[in-house]
Amino acid sequence: MTDDNPAIRALPVAITPRLKRKVKLARAAANLSYWMSARGVRDVRPGRVLCESIDRSVARRMSYGDFVLTDAHGIPFFVRKGTFETGAYLHRPFEPATTRVFEQAVKPGAVVLDVGAQFGYFSLLAGKLAGPRGHVIAVEPVEDNLELLSWNVKFNSLEDRIAIDGRGLSDRRETLSMFIYQESDSHALYRSPDAKVRDEVQVDLIPGDELTGGKPVDVIKIDVEGHEQRVLSGLKETIAASRGLVLIAEYAPAYLERGGTDPAEYLDNIRSLGFKVQVIYEETGLTGPFTDKVLEGLGPRPNVNLLCVK
Repeated sequence: MTDDNPAIRALPVAITPRLKRKVKLARAAANLSYWMSARGVRDVRPGRVLCESIDRSVARRMSYGDFVLTDAHGIPFFVRKGTFETGAYLHRPFEPATTRVFEQAVKPGAVVLDVGAQFGYFSLLAGKLAGPRGHVIAVEPVEDNLELLSWNVKFNSLEDRIAIDGRGLSDRRETLSMFIYQESDSHALYRSPDAKVRDEVQVDLIPGDELTGGKPVDVIKIDVEGHEQRVLSGLKETIAASRGLVLIAEYAPAYLERGGTDPAEYLDNIRSLGFKVQVIYEETGLTGPFTDKVLEGLGPRPNVNLLCVK
């Protein structure tokens, strides 16, 4: 897979002391930019120019061909250059509240299913937290992301903890079209009207119960741009077998509706599977019950992550 991609082959082959020092300096610079932005400095033009200048400098210094080296929680990994993800993951917290919830959920020895693994942010974190007795299944059907995911796992020597599956999950075996976006690596089965599409590819999908064998898991993370309902329907045996299961899933009504799912039914379905549902507030770092009143306060087109616990 990665051996056939010259761009992947050209990436650094080892984590050296010099590379660690370079990552540390880049993290400090990017954290300064993040700190300024979090305090509203980016809203003032001089501050915005300075933040953007720092970001560009970090990205340039950490570039390797088509990719940028970043890190999270001491785990170095590569993201593709020139996409939304380049800035979102640039040596700074990505969805910090969700990441913290995920860290708390993954215990040593845990079995973790990462659906929509992309290039491996949560899979790598899970591999580190679960330790040598743990097991992570990273599901990613898009070839470009799959190659980078595979490289990131090898780069961190986590092949013995993270198993990669190049199919997607659904409620049945099927082959569907996936829209490959130009300015993001968050590709989707249901096209966003605002996104620029550079390609359309066929991907194979299977029920998650086939992948897990219906055996229990400890943590499931799902981020599949509106296909969440059907992924959950294909995991019913696994969910039923998993006591104390923690599910972290996206709730984005616009995405769900593009996939033919009623957002209210999606929430009802999660609750019917035995979960108590909470919303994760990225702005405050808090979680709270996901009630109708909370839903009204999120605005007409919310996009939040849910913490669901059996």
